[in-house]
Amino acid sequence: MYEIYTTQALVLSARTQGESDHYVRFYTKELGLVGARVSGSRKEISKHRFSIQPYSFVSVSLVKGKQGFRMTGIEHERHLVLGKQNISKKSVSSVISLIELLVHGQEKDENLFHLLSQLLVPEMLTDELDEIYIVVRLLKHLGYFDEQFLETIPETMFDQIMPDERDLSHIKENKHTYIQYINECIHNSQL
Repeated sequence: MYEIYTTQALVLSARTQGESDHYVRFYTKELGLVGARVSGSRKEISKHRFSIQPYSFVSVSLVKGKQGFRMTGIEHERHLVLGKQNISKKSVSSVISLIELLVHGQEKDENLFHLLSQLLVPEMLTDELDEIYIVVRLLKHLGYFDEQFLETIPETMFDQIMPDERDLSHIKENKHTYIQYINECIHNSQL
């Protein structure tokens, strides 16, 4: 008998597979980064078709078989972009791409999932400063920052999830330094 894993997840990407299936990458609360086959999701009658859209928070049920995970059920919770007027789609796409680049393997990290679910909200996805703040938080959580750079960042930046005005003004004043260091971290990861 196969075990069913039901967990909250962020849909990172979905690509077509065969005539009627999708292969979807999730970042889940319980399992970490997981790819799963969604059978029949490209058919017009599929009830899962709209729930597997990238940039969605969902509750997903997965079964691990001989050839990897298969999705057996999904409940849509919220979408980060659809129906939102002031959202920067570029920022959402950049953050999701960064997660896919830097997070590897199936490793549970509830703190990272919590950070993502708190930061990826409409009020935090409106401009480039918000994107820089989210990326800085992700890179620090994943261990890509060195102590030397952390000394230049205000201590308050990591005290709470949402940034305050001092954090955003510091990012605005030092925007090029932040961008340069973020790019350096990604380059040094050799991914």
